[in-house]
Amino acid sequence: MRYEDGTIRIRVGAAPEDGRATEAARRALAKALGLRRTAVALEAGATSRTKRFRVEGLEETTARQRLAG
Repeated sequence: MRYEDGTIRIRVGAAPEDGRATEAARRALAKALGLRRTAVALEAGATSRTKRFRVEGLEETTARQRLAG
C-alpha cells in the first residue's frame, strides 16, 4: 500500500471477480488504518479499478499519518 499525491494505492492478490478484489482492498485499508473492517465501506467504483472508500471513526490527519507509516 502506498500513499502519494492524495491517493492511496492498494495492491491485492485477489481476483477481480465477484467483488473479491474490492473486499481485499477494503480489508487491507482497514488494517493499515487500524480500524475494524466495518468502519471502511465502498462508496463508489464497485466495478472499476478506481475505488472510493468511506472511512468512519478517524480524522483525516490521523489517517494520513497512519498511512505514511
